[in-house]
Amino acid sequence: VLIELALHEAAAGETASAARRLADAQTQLAGAPPALIADHALASATLALWQGRYAEGAEQAEALLQPLAQQPLAEWLRQLRARDVAAEGRYYLGQTAQAAALYRDALAG
Repeated sequence: VLIELALHEAAAGETASAARRLADAQTQLAGAPPALIADHALASATLALWQGRYAEGAEQAEALLQPLAQQPLAEWLRQLRARDVAAEGRYYLGQTAQAAALYRDALAG
């Protein structure tokens, strides 16, 4: 719930509040399922983009990337979001070829 609230706050421009909420969520991740840890990492990457930290956000999202083939639906959707976040960060860094490659990979998946 904290992760989703942080994403909504960030989208509303409340990035400082979103960062605090993600930090609170981080303290509760010990022993959490890998999918929840990945959701937190992806939310952190997304927040980095909204804060203008494009390189950091792209790198965080790229660290989550796995092959799309044979993934359960929830993981496949998470992987698509990670590619989107990484591509957006690369685009804003002026790295359009890398951004396009990430989007092509998502479409091919």
